[in-house]
Amino acid sequence: LFPFVHLFYSSVKSFTRRGGSRSPGSAQKSSSRSTVPTSAKRRSSVLWSETVDISVRESLTAKEIRRQEVIYEMSQGEQNLIEDLKLARKAYHDPMLKLSIMSEEELTHIFGDLDAYIPLHEDLLARIGAATKPRGTVEQIGPILVKWLPGLNAYKGYCSNQLAAKALLDRKEKDPRVQDFLQRCLESPFSRKLDLWSFLDNPRSRLVKYPLLLKEILKHTPEDHPDVPLLQEAVSSPVNDSCVFQSYTLPCRRKLCNATLKLCI
Repeated sequence: LFPFVHLFYSSVKSFTRRGGSRSPGSAQKSSSRSTVPTSAKRRSSVLWSETVDISVRESLTAKEIRRQEVIYEMSQGEQNLIEDLKLARKAYHDPMLKLSIMSEEELTHIFGDLDAYIPLHEDLLARIGAATKPRGTVEQIGPILVKWLPGLNAYKGYCSNQLAAKALLDRKEKDPRVQDFLQRCLESPFSRKLDLWSFLDNPRSRLVKYPLLLKEILKHTPEDHPDVPLLQEAVSSPVNDSCVFQSYTLPCRRKLCNATLKLCI
């Protein structure tokens, strides 16, 4: 076990060094690159207005600048989630499978379908990137969101299984081999001092944020903008309103909180 783990972490450290820092606009222009996050728990955030020329900002109203900021925040969030999901697969799922620390069935139960989630978010990031003008603005995001949102139904199983996945992970962490592996990961720079569940729970927090982002984009979109009816459709869509966010995510979150409280008592 230990020689393999040593080689694995050496490669991850090398990968971390190669990743470097991203340029402010890279999140919208590249969705296929896999980079390991920095060693800080929270990533440094960059505003859209910091990535464009001052002449661009001066040509827009305060409302339009805010609209661009929210769209950029959405793309940055997609990039961050993609990185975390890829990290969960590369640094946790695949090594534990190769080392037979957990069975494939157990890993699937805990990690869900990463091969479906990652392309889904890469697709949105690529669409926003393609819609970004050379000057850094996105004129229309409504058509993109209306077409993309139904894909979030891929998370139905993930959300409804979240409580059971956490329970299984908690049981497996009592296994010395699993405990040792996860502790080594936690102590490595790539983990940003976050445990495995923090990475696995990221999609849930992302799902909850989509309705807020959509409403904020709509709020700062001029009434005569062609995006308005499409954003209204996106905000009121079944996927956004109940299919994922209300029916699955929040109840599971409450159960997880209750389970954690019981463990603490």
